[in-house]
Amino acid sequence: MKNLHLKFLAEHSNHPLSYSLFCTLRPYWIVHPTLADRETCMCKQHENPGFIAKKLHQMHILDTSNLESLTEVITCDTTDKHCMYGECEKCSKKEYELTSHYRATDRVSYNQWATMDKDHKDNPGVSSKISLKKEFECSQEELVETCAILLQNFRRYLFNLRQQYAFLRALKLNLPVNDCVVHIDFSENYGCKYSSEVQAVHFGASHQQATLHTGVYYVGGGGVCPYLLLHYIGIQTEGAACHLATPGAHPGGNSRGLAACVNHPFF
Repeated sequence: MKNLHLKFLAEHSNHPLSYSLFCTLRPYWIVHPTLADRETCMCKQHENPGFIAKKLHQMHILDTSNLESLTEVITCDTTDKHCMYGECEKCSKKEYELTSHYRATDRVSYNQWATMDKDHKDNPGVSSKISLKKEFECSQEELVETCAILLQNFRRYLFNLRQQYAFLRALKLNLPVNDCVVHIDFSENYGCKYSSEVQAVHFGASHQQATLHTGVYYVGGGGVCPYLLLHYIGIQTEGAACHLATPGAHPGGNSRGLAACVNHPFF
């Protein structure tokens, strides 16, 4: 919530809202996380430099672990492309200040998400890519250098992200009547199970999966229609269903429902 509050203030500088009031005005469909919830689909561009920044902050070498705050320290203007891309002569080699707790030769361990090759034991010569959280060890000097490199890449990524959000927001606000914007986002994977099943289902490619995608369908004139996209993956079966209508095709509104768009025998 604190990160969302900071983003809200950055995007709506003319509405200075306190953090407590921001939490109080939380929409009803935004629910509190529970102990069973996990953070999935995290961004690798955020997580890897975030791990290092948090480690340096824990050792009191950095005053903050917030990547956006560190980006502001080493950048003249976060809204200027030349600065954020490292092309500015003033801030291209600018570095953040380290505290007196910095010891260049001391060893330290930290985590990173890494993509590695995994060999198949039952099929020699064949390997597949896997992503895992791996622990690395280096000196504090090497860790600071790695953080500086990742932070340079992060501020380029941050600038692109903010520009994309700004462009999409402007596109939705100035959408012509006969045009639409479809914003789809991945939601969750669900494993499909039978109420009773034979033992062989537990092995091989018998497992089935349903992937849920949620989105919003914007039309010119301010119309908004939420919809659902369900993608089913089975042994030899694929299907998709969505609540999606063409602008102008249904004057009475987009109320045909989910089943009206189904065209697969599975559904």
